[in-house]
Amino acid sequence: YRSDGKALQGSPYPGDLWGVAPGFANAGGGDYHLETTSAAVDAGYNVGSTVPVDYDGIARPQGEAFDIGACECTGGVPPAAPTATVDHIYDNESSAFSSSYKQDAWQRYEEAGGEHYGDSHAYNHLLGTGQDVATWSFSVPEPGRYAVYAWWCGGEWRPADVPYVVNGSTSSRTLRVNQQINGGKWNLIGTFEFETGGSISVKDDVTSGQDVVADAVGLTHVAPPSRMVPWKLYLSVIHH
Repeated sequence: YRSDGKALQGSPYPGDLWGVAPGFANAGGGDYHLETTSAAVDAGYNVGSTVPVDYDGIARPQGEAFDIGACECTGGVPPAAPTATVDHIYDNESSAFSSSYKQDAWQRYEEAGGEHYGDSHAYNHLLGTGQDVATWSFSVPEPGRYAVYAWWCGGEWRPADVPYVVNGSTSSRTLRVNQQINGGKWNLIGTFEFETGGSISVKDDVTSGQDVVADAVGLTHVAPPSRMVPWKLYLSVIHH
């Protein structure tokens, strides 16, 4: 961006309003500071002054160069995206896991160094109508609201609308995820309330692709139950 409205320096970049790659430090991790080499950094207007230190007298990482919006760090490696903290994990190898089918059975796939959680993942090859189901059933250590995560092994041939059915203490909700992307990591699918336990299921009810994955799910307690604590009202009886 240039406040004087003149063109930015840099190479054309598809989809960008000004035709220039902004060069964010780590957009995937939510850090929208600009990298040192960003075309937007040196696009400010040069007033001719040289200021090697900041307001507090500390040396500026960019020295006397323009640094509008620059990532003010001395290291050359962008900060890593934060990883999810998952307290309770259930994968396809655990006793919490079970599967059933009407069309084709769930199969186990193992690959050293693959994206799956643990040693393997389960998958269902054919498209279906939701009758081939993989389920994790669990108990929770305390009632409350839990962040629910899912882990899968991604692939461009997989479905983009895999249904995860979360059965909580008061309701059941279905959320669809794209298993073509974001494999090999924990993905937040929502926050749900559990009283004593619940279940999470993956079904083969998808519109395209193949090899629906059932790998692992996880829970993290984030808040107490939403139910209100009942109030008791005591009235004093006065005899006249």
